[in-house]
Amino acid sequence: MELSIKILNKFFKEVKERKFKILVAYTIFLTSFILFLAFDQVSKTLLFEHGSVNEGEYIGQDLFVRLFNGKKVLAESIYPSDPNNWVNYKIIGIRSIWHGGVTFLKIRNQTFIQGLSIIFLIILPISLIFKQKHYKISAFLIGLVLAGTSGNMIDRFVFNGHVKDIIFLPFIKDRGTFNIADAEIMLGILLFVIYSFSQSLFKKKPSNIQHLVV
Repeated sequence: MELSIKILNKFFKEVKERKFKILVAYTIFLTSFILFLAFDQVSKTLLFEHGSVNEGEYIGQDLFVRLFNGKKVLAESIYPSDPNNWVNYKIIGIRSIWHGGVTFLKIRNQTFIQGLSIIFLIILPISLIFKQKHYKISAFLIGLVLAGTSGNMIDRFVFNGHVKDIIFLPFIKDRGTFNIADAEIMLGILLFVIYSFSQSLFKKKPSNIQHLVV
């Protein structure tokens, strides 16, 4: 009990001493989070065209939805079905498909997916309190990753466990469709890895130079 009190006192003391940096970190985090989440949700609202999964019908394990023309199709089928009708800007393209899993992973357990998302939403923002160095870039990247996580989590809550996927890469068009939220998650993780690697690289250089001088 006494040890717990000491730890808490030390924690609150550190927060008090670093309150300005913590405030800056959370301001950056919230700004990044709100902007990227809005970008994801607006893009899906404007670009996604498919049947309603909330009004769909299960036939066996498969969910079917009714398109605007009355035709029933699999929810996890691409619309339009004709590749000639896809929006193709050469570098990036637009087509719509409902996705009941996780992009790049073969996981379809909704309880696990949503639970993991909520854990990240709790733990990552709290970690900013303890970030001593590089807290600004960390806050921005955490906001970016969690915006993507939240964007897909919102979709799953609202659309019967499915997310709206709208983007494909024309030069690898048979390799799947994703959305802005997926891109935000992958970009955030990639930038964090690159940044961490570059920081460790720069830390090693001075010691190497000093060793050569000696």
